[in-house]
Amino acid sequence: MNFLKLNIFNKLNLLKMLMFLCVLLVTLMLLSCQGEEMISQPDEPLDQMDSPEPDMPSAADDHAVRQHKDKQDSEKQGTDKQIDENQSMLRLMFVGDTMMTGNVAKVMDEKGNDYPLSEFMPVLEQADLVIANLETAVGTSGKLEDKTYAFQTEPSRFEPFEPLKDKILFTLANNHGMDAPLDETMHELDQLGYSYIGVGHNLQQAFQPYVDEINGVSFAVIGVSRVIPTTDWVAGENKPGMASAYMDEPLLSVVEQWRSKVDMVIVYVHWGIEREDIPNDVQLELEEKLVSAGANIVVGSHPHVLQEIKWRDDDQITAFSLGNFVFTTSTTEKANYTMALDIQLTSKHITDVKIWPAKIDFGLIRYLDEAHHERQRVVDRLDQLSPTIHIKSDGQVLRRE
Repeated sequence: MNFLKLNIFNKLNLLKMLMFLCVLLVTLMLLSCQGEEMISQPDEPLDQMDSPEPDMPSAADDHAVRQHKDKQDSEKQGTDKQIDENQSMLRLMFVGDTMMTGNVAKVMDEKGNDYPLSEFMPVLEQADLVIANLETAVGTSGKLEDKTYAFQTEPSRFEPFEPLKDKILFTLANNHGMDAPLDETMHELDQLGYSYIGVGHNLQQAFQPYVDEINGVSFAVIGVSRVIPTTDWVAGENKPGMASAYMDEPLLSVVEQWRSKVDMVIVYVHWGIEREDIPNDVQLELEEKLVSAGANIVVGSHPHVLQEIKWRDDDQITAFSLGNFVFTTSTTEKANYTMALDIQLTSKHITDVKIWPAKIDFGLIRYLDEAHHERQRVVDRLDQLSPTIHIKSDGQVLRRE
């Protein structure tokens, strides 16, 4: 009996053990299947497994991306260049025949040496550089040439230009620049600290331009004369004198040479017929040659009256005559109307042009502002003489298309 009970007990325990082993085996099998599924489970849905991953572009896509980036960089460089050009602006002002002797000196004695430019100086001070035709020798020797009109301005009479000491350039290439000994004139200007062009100790120096770079714009200014009283004044290889424009050379070669070295080439030339409104054939022919050689700006003097402004394109403008500036009051009324020619430019283009009308009033350069009743005379005169431009009431010059 006891043996039977034990046997039944043993069988029950064995059955329990078998059941436990079955459960354990099933559990292990399930765990094994889940592990295999986890190892083989893809990161992306099955329908995307055979296609390229979206964050890995093809070679063609990569080329397109690089092209787009290059275009963006190019556009950015273009924008940066435009901004740089807008910031790199050179502002030049040109004025005409200037001398401080004779009746002008008498007025300066009465009203002070700074009187001639006491009204107009605020205009000139806006420029980066002022360029003027100095129609006189300089000194105190009184050793004048034997001619009807001979001028020598005393060094003390340059006081009106003191505020512009470091930003004014004079050309001496004209029919009065050697009215007294040239060495004396050059020495006095050197002592005063004023820059000048158009004369020199030899031919090379006479044609040597004033070269500078301001606000990122490089330029060269050449001074020459087509009005010289005597051949003795003309500079030679080993002879002091003036830069002559009677012959094409070396003038045109100098223009061509500097055109390849600087952004802008400027020629200030003394030419034409006194008191004539229209440029003569000599002016027109020489101007064409200068432009063809590479002159961006051509400015003239000698006629003592204003003449045509010819604005060809963004790269070239010519003012055939700026008339008088600091000068004796003329009995010819139109010779008393003058202006400053204001030109703004970048390293590539002429961007803005403006005139500042004025009148010579017994030694005073009187600025004719927009309220002055005589201002319109200057504007109308230039408008009538200049078919390529139109001048607005504020003095802004527009190029006619």
